Amino acid sequence: NGKKWNFSAGQKIIKWGRCDFTNPTSKLSPLNLVSRSPDREDMDMGNLLASVDLYPWEKVNLEAVIVPYYRSSVLLIDPFPLPSYVEINQLPTLLTDKEMFSYGFKADFHLKMFDWSLSWFNGYDPMPGVALTGFNLDITQPVPVPNTELSVKPYKNRVLGIDFETAVGAIGIRGEAAWSDPVLSYEKNEHIPYPEIKWAIGADWSKGIWRFTGEYSGKFVAEYTPSTVEPVIGTETDFSQIAALLAIPGFDIEDYVKLQVGAFNRLYNNQLNQYYHLAGLRVEADLLYGKLLPSVMTLYNFTSHDMLLIPEVKIKPADGLAITIGAEIYSGQKGSLYDLVDDF
Repeated sequence: NGKKWNFSAGQKIIKWGRCDFTNPTSKLSPLNLVSRSPDREDMDMGNLLASVDLYPWEKVNLEAVIVPYYRSSVLLIDPFPLPSYVEINQLPTLLTDKEMFSYGFKADFHLKMFDWSLSWFNGYDPMPGVALTGFNLDITQPVPVPNTELSVKPYKNRVLGIDFETAVGAIGIRGEAAWSDPVLSYEKNEHIPYPEIKWAIGADWSKGIWRFTGEYSGKFVAEYTPSTVEPVIGTETDFSQIAALLAIPGFDIEDYVKLQVGAFNRLYNNQLNQYYHLAGLRVEADLLYGKLLPSVMTLYNFTSHDMLLIPEVKIKPADGLAITIGAEIYSGQKGSLYDLVDDF
């Protein structure tokens, strides 16, 4: 490091964005979404990367990051109750192929009572998709039974983001927005999501022993078309319906299953509708002079009706020691993402 620069390389967590519950601009570090810990930052896996920070002027910071290898997020797929005829192949811990290179740039501007950033990411999204990699139909049974092999597959994405943070009296206000545009076509690749614009705005306020943090976020799915089939996971397959479809001249069962896999990706990525609206609220209390810290957080998706509730109690019996007890409670309407994982 120097007076106006520093350089680091190795296993590192880099999180862009300023909001509390949703960070649409953050694409450099994968997440372990099946990690079970009261501290949600334990989901951050980090990445092998190198970064350079420059400070050319007092109120401007510049950051450049390169990620030579690909580490995938651990998706909420293992908890899914898979049908007997569906198998999912997971990615290895680290992909070291030369083409898995990603990079990002960010500029931070620190103005009086107002900070904001502009960022650009070009590379492989830490949240991969699911692709159809094998399919055959067992016609020896009275009713044809499909055997489907799925594989978690990375895709290249481009993300332009902006975020800000300011304060109005005792209220802290922050927000961010990002435009995401995958390189490959979603029409020819079932694991590729639609282009989309995501945004979030939040605020926090403290009064006495209480602290309140609220946030609204949403998205607009560009080039949206309604899905014509049910997701391959999350719905009961009607084998008699498949038999009826096979009787239609020219019907391609494999193309139909690809559409079902694409519908599952849209379910997972919240792209079954053109607009999505979500809200989150966290209420915290500081009791016994900071030794007892109860809190409850809830996130609700008004479009998919998925809800996550996280009650938590943190106890600090001595300096340097904290004991946290918490839970994650998922619920959703039948066939929704959280409905599929709530038993887990």
